[in-house]
Amino acid sequence: MTEAITEKQTEAAPVKRGGAAYPVGPEVMKSLSDLEAAFEDVRGMGASAVILPMKTEGGYFNYKTDIPFVYTAVDGDDPVLSKVTAGEMAAAAKAKGLRPVAYISVLKDHNRYGDYRDGAYRDSDDDTWLDASPDNGGKPWLSPFDETAKKYLCDIVKELGKAGFSEIICTDFVFPEFRSSDINLIGDYVSPDGDRYKALTELACLMTKAGEEAGTKVMLRLTVNSIIKRYSELFHPDLLSGCCIMAVYSDKSLPGAIYSGDSEIILDGLDTDSKVTKVFKEIQRRCGDVSTEIMLDYGSMSSEEVSEAVSAAEAMGYEGYYIYYG
Repeated sequence: MTEAITEKQTEAAPVKRGGAAYPVGPEVMKSLSDLEAAFEDVRGMGASAVILPMKTEGGYFNYKTDIPFVYTAVDGDDPVLSKVTAGEMAAAAKAKGLRPVAYISVLKDHNRYGDYRDGAYRDSDDDTWLDASPDNGGKPWLSPFDETAKKYLCDIVKELGKAGFSEIICTDFVFPEFRSSDINLIGDYVSPDGDRYKALTELACLMTKAGEEAGTKVMLRLTVNSIIKRYSELFHPDLLSGCCIMAVYSDKSLPGAIYSGDSEIILDGLDTDSKVTKVFKEIQRRCGDVSTEIMLDYGSMSSEEVSEAVSAAEAMGYEGYYIYYG
């Protein structure tokens, strides 16, 4: 009966490509009725898609996952915070005429999985590395070098794709802030002076491929600032063939000028339309053959400036845009 109703509702509210994608908060994801009300609000804002934080920083799931590895988490809170499945969430969004977009935190996962603390960094004694002493609330992190962690993250992508999410935004491709003492414990391979970035790009490619197998588009979330100022360890376009970069534009963090090759582009004093156009032309240049999408930090601009940014994105050929409340 439920499936029949969902199909009928979906036919009455066709899902559109492109347009605006607005987020909902994790607090509405514990019950289907709360989610449906939130979806109605999102649709009322004129959105075509809704962004759902399916896995958040720390390793919490805002949906009922079927991945067995999640339920091996020990020594902490239950990581699964909702009894609503990903399939139910996707179907409810589509019934409101909204494209469901999943949002997941990748490596900022502090759960202790299994008796052996699978997926985490390990020290030279093969003990689980923590980012502080246990007395000070030290936490493990998922390691992009670990085969179990890589499989786990790809399993999440596949689960969400098969559940009906045709787009997944992946964030937090990051390392902990290792001290020199941590590097001595774990090994030089985690040193920022080495080529540890290759572990991030390999993971991004694996997750992108897992998405393709499940019929979903994986987008790697990076800030415009991290690309322009070259501090993102993930941003190596030559190693991200077939991937997609979602660049987050925040008016608050933009520099006064950016460099494009040997040329300086002055941003100070420009209107939002011109600024967005110049910034994303530079982002596209730096990405090369890697495709891009636009996310706008709504909190960094006025409503009028957001409208100008959207117009600029559309003029550049972007079918849609994604909203982030920073």
